[in-house]
Amino acid sequence: MKVIRTPPTNSKDSPGPTTNPYCQIRLTKGKFAIVDAADFEWLNKHYWRAVQSSHGWYAKCRYWINGKQHDMFMHRMIAGTHKDQVCHHINGDGLDNRRCNLQNLKPSIHEQHHAELRISKRGHQNTNHTEIGR
Repeated sequence: MKVIRTPPTNSKDSPGPTTNPYCQIRLTKGKFAIVDAADFEWLNKHYWRAVQSSHGWYAKCRYWINGKQHDMFMHRMIAGTHKDQVCHHINGDGLDNRRCNLQNLKPSIHEQHHAELRISKRGHQNTNHTEIGR
């Protein structure tokens, strides 16, 4: 099921003003990921699992190439993140995979950013994704 939403432009959970419609992709464990409508079709061809880490929830799929199993995070697929990079969620929500919320960084820059957040005690406000309307 394709659910298209238009985000509010002044939401505190939004990384910035945007008028791009977005969709929800159902995950396991009753979760969903938010993606740009333009990315929905190709992403929805995969079976996505909700996985929890010490940093929050993320969407992950499993696929095979030449008989070898691989796992891939949705945000890394969307952002085209290289192996030597970290894909940062600007608003801290690992299930908000809209392109405007993803930023590829060097690991050292990413760690520095999170260290500054810990020092300032601001942290990220993580959301518990449940179905948005119906």
